[in-house]
Amino acid sequence: METPILIEELKDYPFDHITRLNCEDDMLKFKATVLGESSTALIPMTTGILLAYYAGKPEKTYQLRYSQYYQNKVLISLMLSGNATHKLQESIDADIHKNQSFMYAVKEDGKLSLVEYQKAKRFEMASLIFDEEVFLACLDKFFDKDQKKEKAACLKAIYSGKKPGKLFDISNDVNLIIKQILKCRLKKNFRRVYLECKVYELLAHYFQSISCTNQYEIHFSSEDVKKLQQIKTDLGSMEVTDVSIDHLCKKYGLNRFKLTSGFQSLFNISVVKFYRKKVLQRAFLDIKENKLGVTEAALKYGYNTPQSFSKAFYKEFDIRPSAIVA
Repeated sequence: METPILIEELKDYPFDHITRLNCEDDMLKFKATVLGESSTALIPMTTGILLAYYAGKPEKTYQLRYSQYYQNKVLISLMLSGNATHKLQESIDADIHKNQSFMYAVKEDGKLSLVEYQKAKRFEMASLIFDEEVFLACLDKFFDKDQKKEKAACLKAIYSGKKPGKLFDISNDVNLIIKQILKCRLKKNFRRVYLECKVYELLAHYFQSISCTNQYEIHFSSEDVKKLQQIKTDLGSMEVTDVSIDHLCKKYGLNRFKLTSGFQSLFNISVVKFYRKKVLQRAFLDIKENKLGVTEAALKYGYNTPQSFSKAFYKEFDIRPSAIVA
């Protein structure tokens, strides 16, 4: 994979200077050498809360440096379509897929925080950006004194420094609310009240998805972690016929819960999704280097039909396998 370009031209500008205070016009449209055709919007929602929206199809793989803008802020980042990778030096390297989300608290620790987007892959991401005290006040609105566990689950889900945080799936309701915000053309106080309501509507769906998740604590021994890391390494070369959850449990001596929940917890991706990605990566190289036909590749890599293989291939690489063969 090519070395990503780091975009940091705005790093010397205070965040308030690049925030549009009046967003009643259309979203900004621009074309840059790296970004390609893209659109963005920075929309103040209410006091201490901003919505940042980005969409595009990069001409080159690039990393967007943003930690310098968001000191003492809390971000809820929502991947509406496509994929991205969030990086925080050695602490976090998390792949974010469509309909996934994470929270991130930016501390004044000097660490470089980046979001990486891949060349020629269309993406759409929105982030709610809170002043830290505003975010905590929002939590208090949703959880009363008898809901300490639910509130603690939300705070535990935040990435910060070396704290691992968690990824969560987001519902179509969240996606719809973001679209409604972007299409809003109300003016003045009507707009202010509408956007403030939409913030709490978004948070209601988001906090519920966190507080209603399984609260079981997963405890792993160092041996369990080694087994999960070995599984991750081995999955890249396993034959399709050898891979099933039951087979992996038996081969590596883990129960089903530790394998599935543990893999997700450690690597921020399910074991099934990770394996499918590895299979498609192998298929890509096989087609490119050995001129393998689409039908042959589909059968070799465990797909029932060339059509289902082509669809999964396109979703992963944004190109049809037939285009590589040609």
